[in-house]
Amino acid sequence: MGGGVTPERRRYVVESIRTFGVPAIFVETSVNKKLIREIAREAGVNIGGELYSDSMGAAGTAGETY
Repeated sequence: MGGGVTPERRRYVVESIRTFGVPAIFVETSVNKKLIREIAREAGVNIGGELYSDSMGAAGTAGETY
């Protein structure tokens, strides 16, 4: 989800999180973190952490190696 997410899509995502009782969402490190934080706040859930699917983390972080 990038910065070009439509208001309709954003509402759909927030409502889906609420409908399915999702307790937390995770931030993919290559995705807009600000947008994910806003969606989590709107949906009333916590951010569970970061996922490194297409990238590595900085030295000294959990995503430093596979």
